[in-house]
Amino acid sequence: ASASARSASFYEAEKPTAALCHGVSALIDLKLSDGSLIEGKTISGFANVRSTSPTSRRQQVMPWRIEDAARERGANYVHGGLWKPFAVRDGRLITGQQQYSGGKAAELVIEALGHDKRLGLKRIDDAESFGWPAEHIRDVGGTSQQRGTEMYVALWL
Repeated sequence: ASASARSASFYEAEKPTAALCHGVSALIDLKLSDGSLIEGKTISGFANVRSTSPTSRRQQVMPWRIEDAARERGANYVHGGLWKPFAVRDGRLITGQQQYSGGKAAELVIEALGHDKRLGLKRIDDAESFGWPAEHIRDVGGTSQQRGTEMYVALWL
């Protein structure tokens, strides 16, 4: 199955689904059995303001802009300002604005899984209760405050 088909299947299986920065581009045209994933959802991702900032590269990296494409497809696109860690959750969909948003996105994934972010990750032995295959789980230990953005690696499926 394609990455798009696997992503749609993952989301439709009622699992929290997260992407950040340019990775949000994978969600733009993602189709579910009942329509578009992002239509009507509040999302974030690489912002237009970042694409045109003086500190950005002067060359065009992508053929289209995530913010524009999301809005064209009916999403409520939001951002937290230039170079600020920012992530948003709309139900099971979690999106982060840019590379500095990994920690914020990880906290929202943990929240979506029903955990208090102050407790950090559950024990890895509990991962099977979420249907996580053991080969896709890395035990980073600690709490979100101690491990920061590294935590989202443990939640990657």
